Formats: sequence, structure tokens, C-alpha cells
Amino acid sequence: MIKRKIGTPLLVLAVFFAGTLAFAQEEAKKSGSGRVLVEVKYLNPGESNPSFEVKMYSQVINLRWYDLSDLAQLKDDRGVTYAAGKWESSVVSKTDHYGVLSFSGVDLNDRKAITLGIRGVGRADERVFTWQLK
Repeated sequence: MIKRKIGTPLLVLAVFFAGTLAFAQEEAKKSGSGRVLVEVKYLNPGESNPSFEVKMYSQVINLRWYDLSDLAQLKDDRGVTYAAGKWESSVVSKTDHYGVLSFSGVDLNDRKAITLGIRGVGRADERVFTWQLK
């Protein structure tokens, strides 16, 4: 009869999935001004070349024409500003729009915080979302 020790691998898997689940349940940051609700979730916290899931909802404004690669910028705690690289979006309807906003050439080593700014969506001048980095 072969005895197997499975306690350690199961513990490692449990810790891994608990961490993954905690990240998956992280709440999106929201801005509800200017007749548009914008929700943003940071997809790869602390990694270089950050990506964000962005969801926009409105009952009165046509959102399909907003190209966030032109409207968004990222700023780190040292004051360095980065232009958005790519906006890959899906239009659900005229009033529901979502996608992934990515930044390239961004090195977040030794940064403490980043701020995503999105200008001109709805009647809001700018929406600001800030994350603290570890």
C-alpha cells in the first residue's frame, strides 16, 4: 500500500484560490455624474502596463461613440502621465458600453499610487479613480 501526503499541496492550492477569489471580489470604483455611471476595475494591480475593465451605463446618452483611448490618461504618484494605449470595447446597446482600457510602456516599480482620469464622458469634465499600490 502506498501512502500519499496530500496535506501540503492542498494547503498551497487553498491559499492560491483564496487569494484569487479575494481579487475577483474586489469592487469596482464608480463615478455617477453627468448622466452616466462609469465603473472601473483594475485588472492587474501593481504590474507594469496596467489594464482596466471599464463599464459605462446611461439611460439617456448614446455611449457608443466614446473612444477611451482618446479620453483617458494615467498618472502615477511621481506626477508622470501616460496616454492610453488601447481601448477594446463591446457595445451592448447605445446606452451600455464596456471594454478593456490598456496602457503600454508603464513601469510601476516603486510607485505608491496611480490615478486614472477619464475626460468628457457624459456631462462630467473628468472622472478620477485612484488605487494605492503595495
